[in-house]
Amino acid sequence: VIMNKIESCDLYKKYKDNPSVKFIQDINIEDELLGKNTQKQPSRKKDLRFGIYTSFYNTGWNADSLYKDLCSQTYKNWKWFITDDFSQDDTKEKLLKIASEDDRVVFCEQQSKREMYWNSQKFISEDCDYVVLCDSDDGLYPQALRLYNHLLNKNPDVSSFAFWLHQYANDITDHKN
Repeated sequence: VIMNKIESCDLYKKYKDNPSVKFIQDINIEDELLGKNTQKQPSRKKDLRFGIYTSFYNTGWNADSLYKDLCSQTYKNWKWFITDDFSQDDTKEKLLKIASEDDRVVFCEQQSKREMYWNSQKFISEDCDYVVLCDSDDGLYPQALRLYNHLLNKNPDVSSFAFWLHQYANDITDHKN
């Protein structure tokens, strides 16, 4: 498992001494991506397809920004599954507009709140190798999916990972501008 090292987080405290857990901050990203890390390990399929799942609730203010983050990825093999979790604002309209303009974006209609998470089999695409859950108020760094693909190929024994990037944390009070 590859996790983000957040020392105040209970998950970090629980797994910090577990040898099967790797922390993203302990991996030299440049060395990994440039192939400078010479450890040989068995590999898997080289071009993984990521299904990114995001449920929005009154966070339409970040939809365009998150979409731009995905479009800016240096790794392009992804599909974005989005849903509105019965927002009270114009979130659904913003999501439908994005989905209508890009074939890589699929709007998933829900019958009940949080259905995308509780009944994920209904929404999981068979043509995606891995599911990436991305909160609607987060962002993704441009090399995030490239790094995921690299690390998953290099570590075939890893079947899941947790990796949170709060790109807008310093900007949260100004999120509606």
